Parts: sequence; structure tokens; C-alpha cells
Amino acid sequence: MTEKERVNLSMDLHDSVLQVLLQLRRNIEGLIRTADKTSLRKELDCLKEDITDIAHLVRETCIELRPPFIKEEGLEQALGHLIASTRLQCDFSTYFDYDSRLEGLSYEFKINIYRIVQELLNNARKHSNANEVEISIFYDESQIILLYDDDGVGLLNSSEMDTNKIGMFSIKERVRILNGNIEINSSLNKGLHICITV
Repeated sequence: MTEKERVNLSMDLHDSVLQVLLQLRRNIEGLIRTADKTSLRKELDCLKEDITDIAHLVRETCIELRPPFIKEEGLEQALGHLIASTRLQCDFSTYFDYDSRLEGLSYEFKINIYRIVQELLNNARKHSNANEVEISIFYDESQIILLYDDDGVGLLNSSEMDTNKIGMFSIKERVRILNGNIEINSSLNKGLHICITV
């Protein structure tokens, strides 16, 4: 899916599905106020909470499809939101270091970096069983370096690193778009270490 398609889908979800859910929630709140039976009020309350949960999920999906803040407040804010959201969903500790000089780069560059970090965190959440995840993005002389380290279960062999199951294909494709290089080092129960240079 291209970034334009992601943005369009995010806007469609926000302007249609999310608005319908919020209207349903308001309608149910009105019914709760006028309902006579306690049992009916309880059922409506449960339904209202279900709709609230779905609306929250749609809103989070919109944020994932169209990262907040990148154009308005910069990559650091967008990554900060992404990492804060990940911390709420995961058991591992997340450490993040960012070089503010990256804000001078193009939007296309920043959105690809954002997507790479997003995929790395998704992989960590789904597959790593890590206790700690560290991500650093910084300038080093004439190149930009993104380092990822976790202390999780690692990978069995190099062929496993290429499977879509762990999302490496998406990461490698974005590194290719940026004309960069990626080095992946891992072994079973030794964590995962990735170095991306652009």
C-alpha cells in the first residue's frame, strides 16, 4: 500500500466509519437517559462501551495509517507517539534516542523512517519476547544510522530473516527506497540487532 493510499484510507475511515460510530454512541446515550427498565439500561451501557472500544480502535488505525505530527510537529513527535502507544500494549521496556538534526530531511524520508520503526516495534511486540528494546536514530558523519536492539528470542538462521512473517520484507523494501543498507545479526536466544545506514 502506498502512502497516498494509506492517507486516503485513513481519511475515509475517519470521515465515515468513525463518525457513524460516534453518532451511534450519542444515540445510545439518549436511550439510556430515557430507558425505564434497569436491565435495558445495563444492556445499553454495555453496547455503548462496545462502540466506544471500536471507535478507539478505528482512531488508532487512522493514526497508524496516517502518522500524526510528521508534517506539523516533526518526526520526533510522531515516533514519540508511536513508542508511547507501543509501551501501553507491550511488556517490554522501550528506549529511544533521536538526533534532532533529522528534522531537516524530506517528508518522504521521514515517513519511510517512521514506517521502518513502526514495523520493528510490531515485530518486537509479536515475535521477540524481549524484555528491552532500544532504537537509536542519529547522524554519523555523512550518513544516517538507525540501530535496533532487543534481548528477545532472536532468529534461527538467515533464511528466517527474509520471511514476511517477521516483517523483514517491508523493512528491507523501505531501506531500498532510501538507497540504504541493512545488516541483521541474530541467533537463537541472543536477541535481534539491526543496523540501517542511509
